[in-house]
Amino acid sequence: MVRHELRAALGRAGIEESRRYDIALVMTEAAGNAVLHAYPPLGAPGLLFVDAGITGRNLLLRVCDCGLGMTPHRDSPGMGIGLPLISRLADGLEIAPNRTIGGTRVSALFRDVTRNGAPPHSTARRSDEEMLREYMAALEVGAEAGDRELLLAEAQQALGHADHLRSERLL
Repeated sequence: MVRHELRAALGRAGIEESRRYDIALVMTEAAGNAVLHAYPPLGAPGLLFVDAGITGRNLLLRVCDCGLGMTPHRDSPGMGIGLPLISRLADGLEIAPNRTIGGTRVSALFRDVTRNGAPPHSTARRSDEEMLREYMAALEVGAEAGDRELLLAEAQQALGHADHLRSERLL
């Protein structure tokens, strides 16, 4: 769902298809790493935040988790190609501890993704309630009815973190 929304937003911003594919692939790989490594045991639920912003002609993509952080895993279920692939596709890469909420933050910079520094097309911001309902619908596909309160609390925490990330960008 996040990959689809990101690609749609990049298309509205006028970013070329090949660059949209690279940016979405980087996001998918970074998010996949969080899913596999941040929340053991494998498949345990945890928060994942993705944001992207365009400044001038450049785009900064951030994928954050609240998990255990970057630690070596000898028994890793991954193939070991995610980070090298991210490094090749992005023009800049930073992997750092997420100091505000724990976990890891992967920041990938993509240079010259827009033409002439054109700002992205503005779209109406969805209300928090709309985003929460969409989030709940996506999560409830595999969740039991008793998990709804937990899912709602997680969604509200995700929105709070997204607002915090937006305010950081404005500083």
